Amino acid sequence: MRQVKRLLPYVRRYVQMAVYDVLDAEGAEYRKEESGAVVARLSVYGNVSTFSLSTEIQDAGTGLTVSMREPCPGPGRGTGGDRRSR
Repeated sequence: MRQVKRLLPYVRRYVQMAVYDVLDAEGAEYRKEESGAVVARLSVYGNVSTFSLSTEIQDAGTGLTVSMREPCPGPGRGTGGDRRSR
């Protein structure tokens, strides 16, 4: 599973609100799991994938982890990746 972690200098509640705001703005389908992680299905550059987003309180702010659970099947449909690779 591919993932990225970032430490953000904000309280956990603000980071969680920002995650929901972005998912709503992108029209993503999402649900909250028992663990507290948010599982979202959304389109990135025309490719629909499933992600897990979780937050964790740290000494210097909030840790945000984004993991790709299910990458889009097959080659990407969007041209964004093509343009970025040139």
